[in-house]
Amino acid sequence: MKNIAVIKNEIDEILSIDRVLLSEEDGGPKKLKAARKRLKYLEYIKAYLSTNPSEEFVRSEIDRITSLVKAIDDRFVNVGFKTLVAEKKARKEFLKDYGVPKMNEQLKTLRFILK
Repeated sequence: MKNIAVIKNEIDEILSIDRVLLSEEDGGPKKLKAARKRLKYLEYIKAYLSTNPSEEFVRSEIDRITSLVKAIDDRFVNVGFKTLVAEKKARKEFLKDYGVPKMNEQLKTLRFILK
């Protein structure tokens, strides 16, 4: 399981990127934007880890959220959509209404912490 020191080291690596190396020819703005996004993500994880969650708790949260997402997905009723596109669109909207994309993001973060 990752700890705050590992996350701080990764944050320091991102902050030490020399902006001169990120020239426009090398796709610099895209790299810089990606680095800022990664930095924001790591700061979020650092804040979570500052609460000192146990590995057991993180695993139980993963299990809880996974079963919740599965239960929500099972509630979707296929009412005979005319096209596959219509069904996919309806399913996506249904899952969005129940907050499944946010839960999937939480799962991604918790799994990253466990690595």
